[in-house]
Amino acid sequence: MASLQQALTDFQFIEEGLRLCIGTSYALIKIKTAGNPPFNMSPEDIAKDALGRLLHRYAQVSDNKTLVDNLRKLLPRRNWCAHQGLLLTTEQQKDVAWLDLERTKLEKLHADAKEYVVELMHEWDSLQKKVGMSSNNPVDRSRAR
Repeated sequence: MASLQQALTDFQFIEEGLRLCIGTSYALIKIKTAGNPPFNMSPEDIAKDALGRLLHRYAQVSDNKTLVDNLRKLLPRRNWCAHQGLLLTTEQQKDVAWLDLERTKLEKLHADAKEYVVELMHEWDSLQKKVGMSSNNPVDRSRAR
């Protein structure tokens, strides 16, 4: 159960990282176009988007195809965690070997998700520098040491 909760939390962090990158990209586009042509997208437009939609929007503003592809591969695993992760048969609930295997899969998912969150924070940091924003990004502090 704790591994599933961790995986779901990881996906929340990925979603938030995508929102930060997309929103900052929108700000950069507004600055670069200076209203010609008009660009009326804002972070509020993506505030309630789920992972699939956020990933689609992120792919439109990012040239990090590897990260986009890796996140796309995670999407079915996220959907399983969110919609089926707690649906266990009586046999599965009693099968210690099966539960251990599922826990191991979730731990691998956590490791992958953590790596992608860090990568998103690096992307966000880079975008903030292009926009001229100062960053309170914890990734910055760890790199400064």
